[in-house]
Amino acid sequence: MGIIKLTCKDCTRKYRADAKRYQTYRNIFQKLLGYCPQCDRYLRWPVRTDRRHTQYCEESANWLTACKECHDEDDAYFDDLWDQYYSSIW
Repeated sequence: MGIIKLTCKDCTRKYRADAKRYQTYRNIFQKLLGYCPQCDRYLRWPVRTDRRHTQYCEESANWLTACKECHDEDDAYFDDLWDQYYSSIW
């Protein structure tokens, strides 16, 4: 008995194209309905990408895409961390 190959290049290509199309539609749908990836909820306006209170080497980690409430929580969290840091070195 030989090994049966179950994948087909044409099927794989079609699946990838469908997945990419689905992802594009999903992104448009999420933008229209104000989806916040941090709290995982819809109807959260404005959802924007802002700079965080961090200075990581990897630049993409210094940005946060979220609603206003999530941004406020993130800012408060990092402000508290920086306050603890500065109070420990002074």
